[in-house]
Amino acid sequence: MGRLTTVTPTLTRVALGYVNAYLIGHPQRWVLIDTGERTHSAALLRAARQFSADVPPQAIVLTHGHFDHAGGARELSQHWGVPVYASRFELPFLRGAEAYPQPDPAVGGFYGWLAQFVTMPTCEPLTDLHELPSDLAQIGLDGWVCVATPGHTPGHVSFSTRGIGCSWRGMPASRSISRVGWALLPAGRGFQGHRRPIRSIGRRLIAHLCSWRHWSRR
Repeated sequence: MGRLTTVTPTLTRVALGYVNAYLIGHPQRWVLIDTGERTHSAALLRAARQFSADVPPQAIVLTHGHFDHAGGARELSQHWGVPVYASRFELPFLRGAEAYPQPDPAVGGFYGWLAQFVTMPTCEPLTDLHELPSDLAQIGLDGWVCVATPGHTPGHVSFSTRGIGCSWRGMPASRSISRVGWALLPAGRGFQGHRRPIRSIGRRLIAHLCSWRHWSRR
C-alpha cells in the first residue's frame, strides 16, 4: 500500500489498493490528485514523505467526490494546511449539501447485484474547498488541462498534458489509459436517454487526444 511508481519525471503514481493517487510535479513543488479512502491517508502520507521529504503539496485536486477518491481529502488538507479543488459541479457533494444517488440494482450485472447489499459511503464535508480555476497553473499544474467528463458523477473531470504526453481519468474507460472502467448514469433512461452526454464526452476526448497526437508528431 502506498507504493510509488514513476510514470514520467513529473508524474508519480501512488498505488492505494484498488485506487490510485498521483503526485504531479517535483519534490519541491507538487500537487496531489485524489486521496483514496480515508483509511488510505497514512499510506499516502508515507508515500508523500518518501517523495518530497517534508514539503507539502501546493494543493489537493479531486477528479470527483466519491469516498474512494476523496475520502482522505479533509484529513490531508488539515494535516498539510492546503486547499482542495474540484469541479464546481462536485462542490455540493463535497460540502455535504447534496448526496450522490445510491447504486441502482436495476442496472443489472455484477454491480447491479452488489447494489442490493451495499450503501455508498460519504466523505467528511470539506471546508477549505474551491472550484478548479480555468488556468491550472494557478494551483501548480503548469501545462496541464482539465477536461469535463461527467457521467460517473456530475462533475467528474480528467486531466491531460501535452508536455509529457499523458492523459488519465479518475475512473478510466479505455485500455489505452489504464483499464476498462465503468460509469454510473441516472437509472431508468437506458442508452437512448444518455446518448447526448455520452456522445458529447466522446467528441471532447477524441478531439483532445487527436490534438495531442498532432502536436506530439510535430
